[in-house]
Amino acid sequence: MQRRSTGIRNLDFKAYKQLLIPLPKLAEQKRIVAILDEAFAAIAKAKENAEKNLANARELFESYLNRVFTERGEGWEETRLGELASFKNGLNFSRNSSGQTLPVVGVGDFQDNFYVPMDVLETATIDGELETNYSIKKDDILTVRSNGSKHLIGRCMLVPEVSETASYSGFVIRIRFDTKILSPRFLLHFMKSRRTVSELTRGGGGANINNINQGKLSALKATYPTDTKEQERFADALDEVNRHAERLETIYTHKLSNLDELKQSLLQKAFTGQLTANESFAASVAPASLDFPATIEGISTTDLHAGILALAYRQHESPKTSHFGRVKGEKIVHLIENHIGIDLERSPVKDAAGPNDFGRIQTVEARAKKAGFFAVAKKDDRYELTPKSKFEDLIDKTERCLADQLTDVMSIINQMAKMSTRQAEILATSFAAWNNLLIENKDFSDEAIVYEARENWHPKKLNIEPEKFVKAIRWMREQGIVPTGRGKKVAAKTV
Repeated sequence: MQRRSTGIRNLDFKAYKQLLIPLPKLAEQKRIVAILDEAFAAIAKAKENAEKNLANARELFESYLNRVFTERGEGWEETRLGELASFKNGLNFSRNSSGQTLPVVGVGDFQDNFYVPMDVLETATIDGELETNYSIKKDDILTVRSNGSKHLIGRCMLVPEVSETASYSGFVIRIRFDTKILSPRFLLHFMKSRRTVSELTRGGGGANINNINQGKLSALKATYPTDTKEQERFADALDEVNRHAERLETIYTHKLSNLDELKQSLLQKAFTGQLTANESFAASVAPASLDFPATIEGISTTDLHAGILALAYRQHESPKTSHFGRVKGEKIVHLIENHIGIDLERSPVKDAAGPNDFGRIQTVEARAKKAGFFAVAKKDDRYELTPKSKFEDLIDKTERCLADQLTDVMSIINQMAKMSTRQAEILATSFAAWNNLLIENKDFSDEAIVYEARENWHPKKLNIEPEKFVKAIRWMREQGIVPTGRGKKVAAKTV
């Protein structure tokens, strides 16, 4: 289709005129256009939602991080960083330096890293031998002090284990502190927060500056719980929320790429006569199917379901923490199936007490009674579990088959054992509502989750104040129990 003359590429009009164009009858053309219009409209809507959710995923961690350091509870202190840490600018060297050669952390190593990438650091030759006070050691924090790109100023990394002598460049400041007072991971999260970076890089009149110095770092007011174990707990929660946000970013970035490929595929089919009216666009636009939840080997899903209920009952009874009945058991099971990803063959619906599969409960209870595991009977207005002769055998088999996942299962059970039945109901409903929005590729802001869990769930949910759902969402983020748009959608209940 192209030819060259005097080195310039041109269209070959003679060849262009000979090009054969597939030209179906007008009715068929209209049919193809109608299919493409419908498909492209669906793709455009899906892209809009995916882009919005990608932005929400990026904001998820930042908003939680900001909330940790602004909504401080009892036992927190605010102290100038200069009273807790020392600072030192890095090495200056040039191409003409002819002394020791060693790994050096430069501005290019920061990016979005949490830890210094020690294994891939470039080496540099400095003037003379490295002075001891220019070396880096485990738990130091490094921050960019100067760069032509303003968005890099204030970026931070934590130094992991150091196996050989290493240093850092003159565009970097080292922060060294007493780890008995400050948890390194907690302080790094504080330094990485949008609020802290903004405070460090904001100059007079609100304009961003191209450098920070030791004086600004020293004057920075650090907020932290005085108990380092509490700092570590916050750091663990922040790490989990960050991992969740990154997983969502990966899902929606991949989704956007797939939608672009789908559009091109449809055009290709349209002009090769392969496009049919039965083309399934919904499947293409929906989130990618993942092997989640997964089956557990060595035990039937019915016995496993019963075993998880037995584990939950035992945890509630020794010592007695809160009432354990059918409703609470179903909420615990829902979190285990849809957060941990253990298949229990449930098909939950939007019930008054949250996500519920009554038919599956009956099957599990009938099997448990027949096998001598436990019996469930109504007492007053509650359904209560009573252990039978094979109860401990069921627990032993369940624990053995869960293997490495037992810790995750017991973590969910332990946390929900502290809740009332109503609190567990609100938690499971909020989780399911949030996951539904992710599955449907819809906005999952806090307001959208509350609406889905309250107004769009069951009429009886309107009796619960919106703030209780907000608290449940906040708790999920703090504990790292957040959905990823995998597993089964909780469908509306049919009469």
